[in-house]
Amino acid sequence: MSTRDQMEAARAYIKAKDYRSARRILRQVDHPKAQAWLRQLDQRDPQRKPVPRRVWQAISLLSAGIGVFALVVMVLIGLATAKSGGGYGELALWVGLVVILLPVSYFTNRLGRQA
Repeated sequence: MSTRDQMEAARAYIKAKDYRSARRILRQVDHPKAQAWLRQLDQRDPQRKPVPRRVWQAISLLSAGIGVFALVVMVLIGLATAKSGGGYGELALWVGLVVILLPVSYFTNRLGRQA
C-alpha cells in the first residue's frame, strides 16, 4: 500500500471518528504530514494509556489469593456442616469453587489478550 493510499485510509478513519485505526495507520507512514496529523489527533482525542501488564498481574494474583481463601473457608464450612448434619456442605464447596475460578479465569484471559 502506498503512502498516498495509507493517508487516504487514515483520512477515512478520521472522518468516521475511528481515531485508533487512524493512529495505527499514521504511525506506519514515514511522512511529515502523517506526523502532523498524529499531533492533531492527539489534540482532538488524547490517547488513553493502557493499563500496565503488572497491574493486571497484581489484580490476578490478588483475586486468586482471595479465591483460595474463600475456597478454604467454604470447605471448612462444608466440613463443619457435614459433621453437624447440615445440608449446606456441598453448596459451600461449589460456591467456593465458583468464587476462585471465575476471577482467575477472567484475569488470565485478560492478560492473554494484552500480550
